[in-house]
Amino acid sequence: MYKKIVFFCIYFLYFGSVFVYAINLQEYFPTQPGDGWIYLSKDIENGIENQDYIVKVMQKTSEERVRYLEKGQIDFPSNLEGNCFKDIKWEQDGLKVYRNFDIEDNINEIFPMGALFLPLSLELGEQKTTISGSILLEETGVQVDVPAGTFSDCIKLKIYYEDNEYEECWLAKNIGIVKEVIYETDEQETNELVAARIGNKIIGEPPLCSNIPISFVFSNVISKESSLIFDGVYIQGYEDTFWAKFDFDMSNLYFLLDPQHYGTGSIDEDLNGEEFPGLNFDGIVPYVWTCTTGCAITGGVAIFLQATYNEENYYIELNFDPQSCGFHILHLWSEKGEMWF
Repeated sequence: MYKKIVFFCIYFLYFGSVFVYAINLQEYFPTQPGDGWIYLSKDIENGIENQDYIVKVMQKTSEERVRYLEKGQIDFPSNLEGNCFKDIKWEQDGLKVYRNFDIEDNINEIFPMGALFLPLSLELGEQKTTISGSILLEETGVQVDVPAGTFSDCIKLKIYYEDNEYEECWLAKNIGIVKEVIYETDEQETNELVAARIGNKIIGEPPLCSNIPISFVFSNVISKESSLIFDGVYIQGYEDTFWAKFDFDMSNLYFLLDPQHYGTGSIDEDLNGEEFPGLNFDGIVPYVWTCTTGCAITGGVAIFLQATYNEENYYIELNFDPQSCGFHILHLWSEKGEMWF
């Protein structure tokens, strides 16, 4: 018996130490609708450094798929859809992309059967080919320091593109991408996580509106009749996100906070009232505003919305007023960009 124990210990020391297990990448890339990330982006082109914010969010597009949407600085109202997006879904063999859209590169690709964007799992040192490029799991157990905080036990991926271009990407479990460095022929871009919304929790601190401790950068907005309901509102000092209802006041063109209807949590997907004590939607499914972004990501206070009324699209610029705790309509555009108000 003693010899068997000794043999097992020796076998474990020599062979168990080289045991390799697969990393489940789904645990490192959340795709729940409402999840979002803000990155501080720095790029060096021809020796000149530029700096900006990038927002990436998950939006629900169907019962099965979500839209991974990237927004840089919005060129309002000509570019409300964001810089690029991918319609994605986790499946048995990995994360599949069904549509790839990029306004800058004039790309609009459709994949009816889905194309592999990220494999379901990788072992250390293993490399797999995807539509993004050849992905290598280079390191595990890495500590990464970014503006959103310190993340331990991260994994590092290396993605090889064409023309000797590549990307290094660090992901934290249940958080997503916390840092990426993209190496191109004449440019290098670094994106570091500033804040994230995972479920109804905020990690880090989103850039705030000017002079007030509030951020709407992670907000989703729905409309019911003449009211707006925001979720994902960040208030400095609170880890949980807030939701709030704002009612339209025609006399001064304001959406004013309804003091009876606000709280922590998020907008319930089927709007059955459980997340909104005292609210009754009477079976009405409100129109979902297709775009909301806070200029708060660059220090401003405006929020841009795209909506439909009488089968016509129009765009609204709202400005948050902390004194009245409401949104004032600043501008109203037609779908063609003509200013109505």
